[in-house]
Amino acid sequence: MPDQSLPRWQYSHDIEAIVETLSEAFFHDPVMEWIFPQEISHRRRALDSFYTISIEHFLRHGGHAWATPEHEAVLVWTPPGEPNLSEADTEAYNRRLEHALGGEYKRVEAFLKALEQQAPQELPDGYVHVMFAARHPGKSTSADWQTLMHALREMVFRESLDIYAESSSLQNLRIWKRLGFQRIGQEIRLPDGGPDIYPIFGNVNGRIK
Repeated sequence: MPDQSLPRWQYSHDIEAIVETLSEAFFHDPVMEWIFPQEISHRRRALDSFYTISIEHFLRHGGHAWATPEHEAVLVWTPPGEPNLSEADTEAYNRRLEHALGGEYKRVEAFLKALEQQAPQELPDGYVHVMFAARHPGKSTSADWQTLMHALREMVFRESLDIYAESSSLQNLRIWKRLGFQRIGQEIRLPDGGPDIYPIFGNVNGRIK
């Protein structure tokens, strides 16, 4: 599915490299700082564990990861209808997170419940869910980011797929909007004064240029 005119993109199953990019990119993200506060001494290890378990889970259940050759930028997404999870699959995922994260799991659980329970009701059927889109702050260039964004446009136009994602900060929301994505639904509110998460949507009839 990656555009053949963009040879720098490739499917990736290199969990370690994907996780490194995500942990670096979201280290100072407000949602990740709420889940794993800065004062936690093992914060980077907790971030790595969360992303490792999550990426393994998504790739095992129909998800895909695209990356540039050195994983300067990564895109993790699930196609329409995926992941098609049984109750046992979800329980196994949660147990792995709880075992790896210990006391930090409570905020992860609250985060996952908020995403599920407060997702926009007006979403149409058959959309791609972009779980993570990130570039490594120590490796990437603007060209890597533009390539990633081009991949998203290709999903919309060449494959005629709608895209849903959640922006974890106002700064990222502005980037999504510049790309033509639109806000949809209400903010997803995390408990205990946590930051808002902003649902976004793009389709072939929208403003993506």
